[in-house]
Parts: sequence; structure tokens; C-alpha cells
Amino acid sequence: MSIFLQHCLSSFRKTCNRGFTLVELLVVIAIMGFITMTMLIRQQQFDSSTLLRSLAYSVALSVRQAQTYGVSVKLYVNGSTTSFAPAYGVYFSPNLSCVGGRANSCYLLFADVNGDGQRADDASEDIQVFNMGKGFFIKDFCATGQTVGTQCYSTGLQWLAVTFRRPNPDACFSTSAQPITCVLNATPTYSSSASIQVTSQGGSTRTVDMSPTGEINVGTSGT
Repeated sequence: MSIFLQHCLSSFRKTCNRGFTLVELLVVIAIMGFITMTMLIRQQQFDSSTLLRSLAYSVALSVRQAQTYGVSVKLYVNGSTTSFAPAYGVYFSPNLSCVGGRANSCYLLFADVNGDGQRADDASEDIQVFNMGKGFFIKDFCATGQTVGTQCYSTGLQWLAVTFRRPNPDACFSTSAQPITCVLNATPTYSSSASIQVTSQGGSTRTVDMSPTGEINVGTSGT
């Protein structure tokens, strides 16, 4: 029995001292590399999705800020220009000057001082430019009218303005196709709804939907 045990112990020691072969080591390294790469990709996707959701809510909060300014009778002061209780709005257009020259990567808050229901071309009514982070941009913006149906940037719209004017919190939507529907003391005729699609380079999309009653919702694309 002792000879058998010695033989087994000797074989065990030889096996333990042999170690890993080069092929076994390469297989283990490949497996660990694959697992690590998978975890990194999933983490990047999670971070991108989280940032995109936060950005969509930031757009919604900007619209809500314009609504608050418009309803609360906020005084507008820009140098020597002073306007009491103008309409306030948020403006979306690919022609805006964004950080880094990236198209559709910013939008702005403006005051409708002259009462034409849209942003002034000379930027005299601009209040604040909101720049999106690198890799994020506005994929599309749309407005649905009572008589003209839904029109989008992807089908020809050049800009969309969402404005709020006291004394009610209702939203008015004007576009390059219907630019005069939110003029002061006019009855809006293009005010069914509007939406903004925010996307990332990874292809994920969040949509900010706005109704004429001032309701703002954030959801995934198509909701």
C-alpha cells in the first residue's frame, strides 16, 4: 500500500510542477479579453442611454422654462432693449451656430419681443443657447397642424418655435412652413402638437412630445 501511495504522490507532484502550456495560457487570455470587452461595450451603451435620457429631459425642462417665463410675466432686458411680459419660446433649427460647428447639436431660449411669434433673424431676442454633448444631436423636429398635417425637418421644415404668452400656459407652434400663426393677438391655427427627437451616435432616440395645452412628455422613439 505504501508503494502505491508513493507512486500516486509522485505522479501528483509531476502534474503540479508541469504548469500551463502556451496554448492553454493563450486560450485563457482570449476568454478574459472577450469578457472584458463585452463588459466595456455594455457599460458604454448604458452610459450613452443614461446621458441621452438626461438630455431629453433637459430639452423638456427648457420648454418648461419658456412656459414659466411666459406665464409669470418676466421682464426682458437686453442692453438698451426692455420689454415687459413678452412671449418666451424655444427655437430649433439646423442653422443655429453650435459649439464646434456641429449641425443640429444645439437649440435656444428666446423672447418674442416684437410679437411676431418667432425668433428674430439677427439674434437680438436670444437669451440662452443650449449645447448638447459630443455625440448627441437633434435627429428631427415635427409639428402637426389642423389643416396641413404633420411636417418635419426631415421633410423640409427649416425651424420650429414653441412659444408661450400670458395669460394662459398654452403652447403655440410656428414653423418655417407656417411662420405667422403665433403673432401677437392672432388666433393660432397651427397648434395641434409638436415633437423633438434627440439621438446619439449609437442610434438610440428619445422623443419630447408637446401638446397645445402645455403638456410635455418624454419617451422613446415612436411613443
